[in-house]
Amino acid sequence: MRWFVFIILGWCCTVLQTMLFVPRLLALRPFHADLRPDLFVLMALLVALVARGEEAFIAGWVIGMVADLTDPGSQRLGAMALMLALCSYAICRMRPVLVYERPATQIVLAAAMVLAVRPVQLMIVSWHSSAASVGFGLLVEQTLGDALYTAVLAWPFLWVTARLATHRGRLTERS
Repeated sequence: MRWFVFIILGWCCTVLQTMLFVPRLLALRPFHADLRPDLFVLMALLVALVARGEEAFIAGWVIGMVADLTDPGSQRLGAMALMLALCSYAICRMRPVLVYERPATQIVLAAAMVLAVRPVQLMIVSWHSSAASVGFGLLVEQTLGDALYTAVLAWPFLWVTARLATHRGRLTERS
């Protein structure tokens, strides 16, 4: 994997995530839940679809650690890193049986990654905050909403980043 291209794409992803979705500029608020896509999950999915297994694990861990560090008020340092590393590695290992070039597969994989990562995040946050007002229904609603929002943005995000990676030099050394 070309780590320089990965760093550039990761930096762009971090800027977009922290500038557009964390301050709620493009976040949605139906039914009292803050719904926002997770571009870090999409970046980890991109890496999982093109890199080797150990590279996908390391890159997923790095992306997750950046996500943990840029999350305001984060009380779960390392949870996102571990979950994205494991999800990236799992998708990388499932790649031989997937038709991952198709947009529908990318959309389903993005939603599945959010559904694997987000409940762990929200449970840790609700456990640390010890707020009795955070109910299970709100956690489920936020998880499903984030998965849907991320899935909607999955194909355009992956298409644009794949074009940028191809233009600036392939993300991997393989041809």
